[in-house]
Amino acid sequence: MVLSRYHLSRLMTSRVTPVGTPPLRYRFITNNRLIINHSQFLYNQFSIAFHRTLKHAVTPVSLDTHHTLSMATPDEKSLLDRVFAAKTTEESRELYDEWAKTYDSDMTLHDFTAPRLVAQAVARGLKLNHISPDKPLAGLKIADAGCGTGLVGIELSKLGATDILGLDISEGMLAVAKNTAVYDDLTTADLTKRLEFEDGKFDALACCGTFTHGHLGPEPLEEFVRVVKDGGVVVATVLNSFWVEKGFVKEVQRLEKEEKVEIVETDLHQYRKDAGGGRVLILRKL
Repeated sequence: MVLSRYHLSRLMTSRVTPVGTPPLRYRFITNNRLIINHSQFLYNQFSIAFHRTLKHAVTPVSLDTHHTLSMATPDEKSLLDRVFAAKTTEESRELYDEWAKTYDSDMTLHDFTAPRLVAQAVARGLKLNHISPDKPLAGLKIADAGCGTGLVGIELSKLGATDILGLDISEGMLAVAKNTAVYDDLTTADLTKRLEFEDGKFDALACCGTFTHGHLGPEPLEEFVRVVKDGGVVVATVLNSFWVEKGFVKEVQRLEKEEKVEIVETDLHQYRKDAGGGRVLILRKL
């Protein structure tokens, strides 16, 4: 039987004394009749009210409505969970290929502001904001490591960058990034391995959303530093729970102790809803 929300609420608010409230104790028996000991109400009164309510029911609503609403975006949640749980590089590649077409819209639901924060941190780390406030990144060569669908590239472009190289393990993601038309070049790359670039090739390297569940540990940081120029910067987001747990803070301190980098910033930001926050790391190469 299907009832409208209105009529369900009428039934729920009927003045029937709860079970166990003395002296009005009642119970159901097998023939579905309600027997009230020491009653002030009769079962027939409830039955009449029920049928009167039912008579006027006009707008049906499925009893599964709440379940359906609570599962409004099962595919998106499933993909995010599966990506975070990935165990191998090949598994990550396949999942991101599958997710590529809906990634941008899905991440919009998470209020994902990290790409903008990373682009701004590149300009801040290079101390260029005072030189050209509108286009501080004009004329610079920037690598976008783990570029995905191009969200960081778009933000870098807004700040004047035109010479941007996008690197990602997923060809599906790179195909979407190509449509942004902000990259000078795009190529597949496994960030767990040595990058095929000479030392000091880039003015800056940005890495957004890869230091998280099912992705990279801190090991690539030294390789990222290698491919930027002296005085250049590496800017990366790091999930806050990973900062200590996965050894990022130790690796950053080691690079600083060996005088390979200056730690410019490790500020905590809430750049993805319900994610517990993350660090925006800026390292300047010495």
